[in-house]
Amino acid sequence: MQSQPRFEVILIDVGGVVLYDFPVEMALSYFMYRELRRERPSLKPRAADLVWAFRTGSRPPALRRIWDNAVARAWPLVLSEWPNLSFPIPSAIDAISRIGGRLAIVANQPPMTLQVLRDLGVEDLVEYIFLDSIVGISKPDEHLYRHVATSLGIEPQHALMIGDRFDNDIRPARNVGMAVGWVRCLQLDESLHIPQVPAFWQKDYLQMRPTLQVQLDARDGDWLRTAPPDFIFDDLADVAVTFGQPPTAHVC
Repeated sequence: MQSQPRFEVILIDVGGVVLYDFPVEMALSYFMYRELRRERPSLKPRAADLVWAFRTGSRPPALRRIWDNAVARAWPLVLSEWPNLSFPIPSAIDAISRIGGRLAIVANQPPMTLQVLRDLGVEDLVEYIFLDSIVGISKPDEHLYRHVATSLGIEPQHALMIGDRFDNDIRPARNVGMAVGWVRCLQLDESLHIPQVPAFWQKDYLQMRPTLQVQLDARDGDWLRTAPPDFIFDDLADVAVTFGQPPTAHVC
Protein backbone atom coordinates (compact mmCIF):
# COMPACT_ATOMS: atom_id res chain seq x y z
CA MET A 1 0.00 0.00 0.00
CA GLN A 2 1.31 3.42 -0.96
CA SER A 3 2.00 5.62 2.06
CA GLN A 4 0.12 8.90 2.31
CA PRO A 5 2.00 12.19 2.48
CA ARG A 6 2.28 13.72 5.92
CA PHE A 7 1.28 17.31 6.57
CA GLU A 8 2.49 19.60 9.31
CA VAL A 9 -1.09 20.64 10.06
CA ILE A 10 -4.51 19.34 9.07
CA LEU A 11 -7.19 22.04 8.97
CA ILE A 12 -10.81 21.01 9.49
CA ASP A 13 -14.04 22.78 8.57
CA VAL A 14 -17.04 22.62 10.96
CA GLY A 15 -20.36 22.73 9.10
CA GLY A 16 -21.07 19.44 7.33
CA VAL A 17 -17.82 17.99 8.68
CA VAL A 18 -17.87 18.20 12.50
CA LEU A 19 -21.38 19.53 13.06
CA TYR A 20 -24.45 18.92 10.95
CA ASP A 21 -25.10 22.07 8.97
CA PHE A 22 -28.58 21.18 7.78
CA PRO A 23 -30.42 22.14 11.03
CA VAL A 24 -29.11 25.71 10.72
CA GLU A 25 -29.89 25.83 7.00
CA MET A 26 -33.33 24.36 7.57
CA ALA A 27 -34.11 26.87 10.33
CA LEU A 28 -32.83 29.80 8.29
CA SER A 29 -34.88 28.77 5.26
CA TYR A 30 -38.01 28.45 7.42
CA PHE A 31 -37.50 31.80 9.14
CA MET A 32 -36.96 33.33 5.70
CA TYR A 33 -40.15 31.72 4.45
CA ARG A 34 -42.04 33.17 7.40
CA GLU A 35 -40.55 36.65 7.05
CA LEU A 36 -41.09 36.77 3.29
CA ARG A 37 -44.73 35.81 3.71
CA ARG A 38 -45.09 38.44 6.38
CA GLU A 39 -43.94 41.00 3.81
CA ARG A 40 -46.02 39.51 1.01
CA PRO A 41 -48.64 36.93 2.10
CA SER A 42 -49.19 35.71 -1.45
CA LEU A 43 -45.65 34.33 -1.62
CA LYS A 44 -45.17 30.59 -1.21
CA PRO A 45 -41.43 29.95 -1.60
CA ARG A 46 -40.20 26.38 -1.35
CA ALA A 47 -37.23 25.26 0.69
CA ALA A 48 -35.32 24.44 -2.50
CA ASP A 49 -35.71 28.00 -3.79
CA LEU A 50 -34.42 29.56 -0.60
CA VAL A 51 -31.53 27.17 0.01
CA TRP A 52 -30.35 27.48 -3.61
CA ALA A 53 -30.36 31.25 -3.14
CA PHE A 54 -28.29 30.96 0.06
CA ARG A 55 -25.79 28.56 -1.49
CA THR A 56 -25.32 30.41 -4.77
CA GLY A 57 -25.68 33.97 -3.51
CA SER A 58 -28.49 34.68 -5.95
CA ARG A 59 -31.79 36.19 -4.83
CA PRO A 60 -34.91 34.78 -6.48
CA PRO A 61 -35.96 37.48 -8.99
CA ALA A 62 -39.47 37.79 -7.55
CA LEU A 63 -38.10 38.42 -4.07
CA ARG A 64 -35.31 40.91 -4.69
CA ARG A 65 -37.07 43.91 -3.18
CA ILE A 66 -37.93 42.22 0.12
CA TRP A 67 -35.13 39.64 0.40
CA ASP A 68 -32.64 41.76 2.35
CA ASN A 69 -35.26 42.84 4.88
CA ALA A 70 -36.27 39.24 5.43
CA VAL A 71 -32.64 38.16 5.91
CA ALA A 72 -32.10 40.97 8.43
CA ARG A 73 -34.95 39.60 10.54
CA ALA A 74 -34.39 35.87 9.99
CA TRP A 75 -30.66 35.60 10.73
CA PRO A 76 -30.88 36.94 14.32
CA LEU A 77 -33.58 34.34 14.97
CA VAL A 78 -31.19 31.61 13.81
CA LEU A 79 -28.37 33.01 15.98
CA SER A 80 -30.66 33.05 19.03
CA GLU A 81 -31.20 29.30 18.56
CA TRP A 82 -27.65 28.43 17.52
CA PRO A 83 -26.66 26.13 20.41
CA ASN A 84 -29.95 24.25 19.98
CA LEU A 85 -29.29 23.81 16.26
CA SER A 86 -25.74 22.49 16.72
CA PHE A 87 -25.54 18.70 16.57
CA PRO A 88 -22.29 16.73 16.18
CA ILE A 89 -22.03 14.32 13.28
CA PRO A 90 -21.72 10.79 14.72
CA SER A 91 -18.11 9.60 14.89
CA ALA A 92 -16.73 13.06 14.00
CA ILE A 93 -15.33 13.87 17.45
CA ASP A 94 -13.84 10.41 17.83
CA ALA A 95 -12.31 10.73 14.37
CA ILE A 96 -10.62 14.02 15.29
CA SER A 97 -9.09 12.32 18.31
CA ARG A 98 -7.72 9.55 16.07
CA ILE A 99 -6.29 11.69 13.28
CA GLY A 100 -3.44 12.83 15.49
CA GLY A 101 -0.73 15.41 14.84
CA ARG A 102 -1.32 19.15 14.64
CA LEU A 103 -4.94 20.00 13.97
CA ALA A 104 -6.85 23.27 13.69
CA ILE A 105 -10.43 24.28 13.00
CA VAL A 106 -11.04 26.79 10.18
CA ALA A 107 -14.68 27.72 9.70
CA ASN A 108 -17.25 30.37 8.92
CA GLN A 109 -19.20 30.22 12.16
CA PRO A 110 -20.66 32.67 14.69
CA PRO A 111 -18.82 33.18 18.01
CA MET A 112 -21.18 30.87 19.92
CA THR A 113 -19.80 27.91 17.96
CA LEU A 114 -16.65 28.22 20.06
CA GLN A 115 -18.60 27.24 23.17
CA VAL A 116 -20.33 24.44 21.28
CA LEU A 117 -16.94 23.01 20.28
CA ARG A 118 -15.70 23.39 23.85
CA ASP A 119 -18.68 21.52 25.21
CA LEU A 120 -18.05 18.70 22.72
CA GLY A 121 -14.38 18.48 23.71
CA VAL A 122 -13.10 19.58 20.31
CA GLU A 123 -11.09 22.48 21.71
CA ASP A 124 -8.98 20.00 23.67
CA LEU A 125 -8.23 18.00 20.52
CA VAL A 126 -7.00 20.82 18.28
CA GLU A 127 -4.23 23.39 18.49
CA TYR A 128 -6.31 26.37 17.46
CA ILE A 129 -9.86 27.30 16.41
CA PHE A 130 -10.11 29.94 13.67
CA LEU A 131 -13.68 31.25 13.32
CA ASP A 132 -14.31 33.98 10.78
CA SER A 133 -16.50 35.87 13.26
CA ILE A 134 -13.54 36.12 15.65
CA VAL A 135 -10.66 36.40 13.17
CA GLY A 136 -12.46 39.01 11.08
CA ILE A 137 -11.85 37.28 7.72
CA SER A 138 -14.42 34.97 6.14
CA LYS A 139 -14.23 32.19 3.59
CA PRO A 140 -13.79 32.23 0.65
CA ASP A 141 -11.30 35.08 1.19
CA GLU A 142 -7.87 33.57 0.60
CA HIS A 143 -6.42 35.91 3.23
CA LEU A 144 -8.07 33.71 5.88
CA TYR A 145 -6.01 30.71 4.79
CA ARG A 146 -2.82 32.76 4.64
CA HIS A 147 -3.60 34.11 8.12
CA VAL A 148 -4.08 30.57 9.42
CA ALA A 149 -0.77 29.38 7.96
CA THR A 150 1.10 32.38 9.37
CA SER A 151 -0.51 31.99 12.79
CA LEU A 152 0.47 28.31 12.90
CA GLY A 153 4.02 29.05 11.72
CA ILE A 154 3.86 26.95 8.56
CA GLU A 155 4.04 27.40 4.81
CA PRO A 156 0.65 26.84 3.13
CA GLN A 157 1.96 23.89 1.12
CA HIS A 158 2.55 22.01 4.36
CA ALA A 159 -1.15 22.11 5.32
CA LEU A 160 -4.13 19.99 4.31
CA MET A 161 -7.57 21.65 4.36
CA ILE A 162 -10.56 19.34 4.90
CA GLY A 163 -13.97 20.74 3.93
CA ASP A 164 -17.25 19.95 2.22
CA ARG A 165 -17.64 23.02 0.01
CA PHE A 166 -15.74 23.80 -3.17
CA ASP A 167 -16.49 27.50 -2.98
CA ASN A 168 -15.46 28.09 0.64
CA ASP A 169 -12.94 25.34 1.36
CA ILE A 170 -11.40 23.65 -1.65
CA ARG A 171 -10.82 26.47 -4.14
CA PRO A 172 -9.42 29.17 -1.83
CA ALA A 173 -7.22 26.77 0.15
CA ARG A 174 -5.75 25.34 -3.05
CA ASN A 175 -5.23 28.83 -4.45
CA VAL A 176 -2.87 29.66 -1.59
CA GLY A 177 -0.94 26.41 -2.06
CA MET A 178 -2.57 24.06 0.46
CA ALA A 179 -3.45 20.46 -0.26
CA VAL A 180 -7.19 19.93 -0.10
CA GLY A 181 -9.52 17.12 0.91
CA TRP A 182 -13.19 17.19 -0.05
CA VAL A 183 -15.78 15.59 2.24
CA ARG A 184 -18.32 14.49 -0.32
CA CYS A 185 -21.13 12.85 1.66
CA LEU A 186 -24.14 15.00 2.48
CA GLN A 187 -24.74 14.53 6.20
CA LEU A 188 -28.44 14.32 7.11
CA ASP A 189 -30.25 12.78 10.08
CA GLU A 190 -34.03 12.93 9.94
CA SER A 191 -34.31 11.74 13.54
CA LEU A 192 -32.86 14.95 15.03
CA HIS A 193 -35.30 16.92 17.15
CA ILE A 194 -35.58 20.42 15.67
CA PRO A 195 -38.67 22.00 17.27
CA GLN A 196 -37.79 25.45 15.90
CA VAL A 197 -39.00 24.27 12.48
CA PRO A 198 -42.56 22.99 11.90
CA ALA A 199 -43.07 19.53 10.47
CA PHE A 200 -44.31 20.68 7.05
CA TRP A 201 -41.10 22.64 6.43
CA GLN A 202 -38.84 19.89 7.76
CA LYS A 203 -40.47 17.50 5.30
CA ASP A 204 -40.06 19.91 2.39
CA TYR A 205 -36.42 20.58 3.26
CA LEU A 206 -35.40 16.96 3.84
CA GLN A 207 -37.08 15.77 0.65
CA MET A 208 -35.37 18.34 -1.57
CA ARG A 209 -31.91 18.49 0.04
CA PRO A 210 -30.26 15.41 -1.54
CA THR A 211 -31.43 16.50 -5.01
CA LEU A 212 -30.20 20.02 -4.41
CA GLN A 213 -26.81 18.65 -3.37
CA VAL A 214 -26.54 16.84 -6.70
CA GLN A 215 -27.25 20.15 -8.44
CA LEU A 216 -24.66 21.96 -6.35
CA ASP A 217 -22.06 19.27 -7.07
CA ALA A 218 -22.89 19.45 -10.78
CA ARG A 219 -22.24 23.18 -10.67
CA ASP A 220 -18.69 22.35 -9.59
CA GLY A 221 -18.35 19.44 -12.00
CA ASP A 222 -15.94 21.09 -14.44
CA TRP A 223 -13.65 22.17 -11.65
CA LEU A 224 -13.81 18.72 -10.07
CA ARG A 225 -12.70 17.16 -13.37
CA THR A 226 -10.01 19.68 -14.29
CA ALA A 227 -8.57 20.35 -10.82
CA PRO A 228 -9.72 17.54 -8.54
CA PRO A 229 -9.03 17.68 -4.80
CA ASP A 230 -5.96 15.84 -3.57
CA PHE A 231 -8.18 13.61 -1.44
CA ILE A 232 -11.87 12.69 -1.43
CA PHE A 233 -13.34 11.52 1.85
CA ASP A 234 -16.74 10.27 2.93
CA ASP A 235 -16.44 11.89 6.36
CA LEU A 236 -13.93 12.59 9.13
CA ALA A 237 -13.79 8.90 10.03
CA ASP A 238 -12.45 8.38 6.52
CA VAL A 239 -9.80 11.04 7.19
CA ALA A 240 -8.79 9.12 10.32
CA VAL A 241 -8.40 5.97 8.22
CA THR A 242 -6.01 7.78 5.91
CA PHE A 243 -3.97 9.78 8.39
CA GLY A 244 -4.69 8.35 11.83
CA GLN A 245 -5.65 5.20 13.61
CA PRO A 246 -8.08 2.51 12.44
CA PRO A 247 -11.72 3.58 12.73
CA THR A 248 -15.06 2.04 13.50
CA ALA A 249 -17.22 1.19 10.48
CA HIS A 250 -18.94 4.10 8.75
CA VAL A 251 -21.10 4.73 5.69
CA CYS A 252 -22.24 7.72 3.64
